[in-house]
Amino acid sequence: MPHPASRRTPVLAACALLTLPVLLTGCQDSPRSEPTEADGPTAQSTSAQALPGPSEEATTQVTGVPLSPKPSPTSTCSDKSGAEALSTWVSRVRTFRGWAWDTTYTDTSTYDPCAALSWIVLSIEMGTVSSPCQIMLFHNGEYIGVTSDRMIGFYPKVVRLGDGVIQVTYTWPRENEANAMASGRSVSIFTWDEASSSVVHSGEWPPMND
Repeated sequence: MPHPASRRTPVLAACALLTLPVLLTGCQDSPRSEPTEADGPTAQSTSAQALPGPSEEATTQVTGVPLSPKPSPTSTCSDKSGAEALSTWVSRVRTFRGWAWDTTYTDTSTYDPCAALSWIVLSIEMGTVSSPCQIMLFHNGEYIGVTSDRMIGFYPKVVRLGDGVIQVTYTWPRENEANAMASGRSVSIFTWDEASSSVVHSGEWPPMND
């Protein structure tokens, strides 16, 4: 069973719920919803080649595409709307095995042009309940990367805990469970660290197979 990590370690950031300064990179069609690397450039953890399993500590800072230039010290808000941010940067998020991101009904209300950390969840076209998804991250409205360098199955539940802190709950099927009845849960916390200008991850990842 997954368990929370006992420490948090900052990592450099950049653009996990078919990754991851972040950045922080979803739902899959296989019975086990195994995360699979997508084509094109993606975020990568500086601490390991693969994401830790549910029994390992996950206290890494995620990194992805190169960070956008830091906002001017005199301006802490982007002039973009959520829809504009999505259309501007979605092409920088690598896709899953050639499948395009379906942005027709993407919820952009979670984007905040003035928040230290905000997000937009992406899902693939013609996806199922377990298809891979991806979480775009933004700092003061500027795209900084994704939550994971792997595609993570099942649509994640993301909630805000603070101006620069979000909580992601991942769903996964336990042994012999159908995807529709998946009851496994893993919780990750992503925090904007001002000192390192990066996103720090702590908590659990869902089970992942290479």
